[in-house]
Amino acid sequence: MKRPCLVMAVLLGSIGCASSQEASKATIDANKALLNYLPFTDQTDFQNATRGQIATLEAE
Repeated sequence: MKRPCLVMAVLLGSIGCASSQEASKATIDANKALLNYLPFTDQTDFQNATRGQIATLEAE
């Protein structure tokens, strides 16, 4: 969706939005450490969050 970039370009008078960059080694290492630390295989929180849910909201 390009609309936010277009709005920012108009408001700021710039031609485009900032481009994304590759993650640094420090960021990659920190993400790997967090992945190993947190129990991503434990789905209990997800099951508890939807327990007793009657319905979801319809998308507009």
